[in-house]
Amino acid sequence: MGGEIDGHGAGSRTLFGIRTMIMATVPQKTTKETKAPGKSSKVPAKQEKDQPQLTPYQGTRRTCGRFHCSKCKNEWFSANSWANSFQKCKGCNGKIYPYQQFPPWKGTGQKKNIPPHPQHLCQKCMQLGYFCGRMRVEEIEE
Repeated sequence: MGGEIDGHGAGSRTLFGIRTMIMATVPQKTTKETKAPGKSSKVPAKQEKDQPQLTPYQGTRRTCGRFHCSKCKNEWFSANSWANSFQKCKGCNGKIYPYQQFPPWKGTGQKKNIPPHPQHLCQKCMQLGYFCGRMRVEEIEE
């Protein structure tokens, strides 16, 4: 089955009984060629200046993320993970960035036993002053 992980197609994995696509690596930035007389060079398109890449995903939309604290070995999943944003560990209060991010899924069933998003531990919620899951894409891109 080639690059398949769980038999559903290349790059897919079942998480909590729902199939998701994994974005485990930093997406490649697109490049455009600029031609100077006698030369050809590639320049990154829309490169962010002084923007560190602390997470695998570098877009503007909300993602799901998996976190692991190396200090106290705590692990967790969050449906509200953002590019270059940390969540504080409940065990040691350390700033932890997600090691894996992937698009959120739209479930068809009833949500069961899902704990509320800990806003006091989320960098994005602290920056906004309200629950980051409420944020619309228009607010991000401004």
